[in-house]
Amino acid sequence: MRSRLFSTLTMVALLAGCTVGPDYQPPHLSAPERWTEGNADAPHVARADSWWDGFHDPILSDLLQKAVSGNKDLKIAGQRIVQARADLRIAESRALPSLGVGGTAESRRQTQTLDWPPPASRGVYPYYQVGFDASWELDFFGGTRRRQEAAQAVVGEAEEAQHAILVSLLAEVADDYFAYRLALVRLRIAQASVVAAQQALQLSSHAYQGGERPRLDMIEAQAHLDAAQADVPSQQAEADNYLHALATLIGVFPEEFKAPAVGSTSLPAPPPMPLSLPSDVIAQRPDIRRAERAYAAANARIGVAVADLYPHFSIPLDFGLTTSSLHQALKVASLAWIAGGTISQSLYSGGRLPAQVDAARAAAESERLNYEQTVLGAFREVEDDLANEATAKARYTALAAEAEQDHQALDNAARLYGKGETGFLPVLDAQRKLYAAQDAAVQSAWTRLRSDIALYKALGGGWQTISASGHLAEPKCSKDCRNNGSSK
Repeated sequence: MRSRLFSTLTMVALLAGCTVGPDYQPPHLSAPERWTEGNADAPHVARADSWWDGFHDPILSDLLQKAVSGNKDLKIAGQRIVQARADLRIAESRALPSLGVGGTAESRRQTQTLDWPPPASRGVYPYYQVGFDASWELDFFGGTRRRQEAAQAVVGEAEEAQHAILVSLLAEVADDYFAYRLALVRLRIAQASVVAAQQALQLSSHAYQGGERPRLDMIEAQAHLDAAQADVPSQQAEADNYLHALATLIGVFPEEFKAPAVGSTSLPAPPPMPLSLPSDVIAQRPDIRRAERAYAAANARIGVAVADLYPHFSIPLDFGLTTSSLHQALKVASLAWIAGGTISQSLYSGGRLPAQVDAARAAAESERLNYEQTVLGAFREVEDDLANEATAKARYTALAAEAEQDHQALDNAARLYGKGETGFLPVLDAQRKLYAAQDAAVQSAWTRLRSDIALYKALGGGWQTISASGHLAEPKCSKDCRNNGSSK
């Protein structure tokens, strides 16, 4: 008897340690040693954390903090993490026994046509029952453990999805903030163009009234003023639109959002760009990490499907008091219990169970390929942003030089006009070229900033510095950061 019991316990222990389905092996895709675009001599860092500190802009840091605290998409992602963790607890509970309690008080009439159990002496009798019932499904083939693995991976997937939203949010806030500052600079350029056009119109009018210049000069000056004035409202609307965008990212209505008190009349120069190594990008980009967790979950679901091909074992237990007389309810004689074991095995399912295994394997392979595609897409994004950053830097340098030359050309045209050696049209043309060049240069400065922000986003940095309470690290502010920096 003892030998049989020992053999039975040994078999149960061996079966309990059996987990069907493939064990998870993380996907591997070799990363290149270096980037093909950008400055190969740029310093490398393990992670692009707190990249916004390089701008030395407390206004930007404050906006980022408000966005982290109030953005609705980020909060939605947080609730999905809560849901995934609850699903994990549900999966973990399947490995534990379930216990319930219940009771019954009713009148019954026993059938008189059965030989067993013997017919009751009375047609109607009271029936009272109270007790506990328990059930425990034994995880002999690891289906429950695989469900737990899948649920745990889904939690990680939800967490990385939130990290991905956070990376995009930080980049969008910075992008819209600098776009707002760009709109303000362009608005000031447009307003300066209006002032210059008004002065030119006044000058040409006096010259015409004094008989020194033809009426055509005055007409051209008026047309130039009208064109300059038409540009001001559009630039103001552009600035307002970016304020509305910032309000939405922060999670408030536009009327509740106070415009940042930007003191600088120019855009800041981008900080030096340290690069992450290609291998580090795989480790830190949330979308890649999310794809890896999705593959892990799909791999675990193969085991769940395979376990359904095998028998299911469970142990039911009912224990309580059953009587037809309340005064006997607490007596030992009223005790009743049922204990045993059950086993179920599907003999025919019309091919459903094998098809579930095939579907799970195909889903896992799909997630593995999606992981590889995500990695390839991430590397392309970094390479593209490196190329764009280099192009934007070169373009800004050229446009800034052009604006300086146009400024000298305007001074020269004004001097010649004052001497009467040329008409007023060259002065107006020089003014238009100068303000157009200044406008193009400041837009190029913004494009350069935007390229840097896009590169930081592509490198996957920023989410690591957000604490569990949802706060940014303290910004490192230089002594002149209150001026918001300047383009050079």
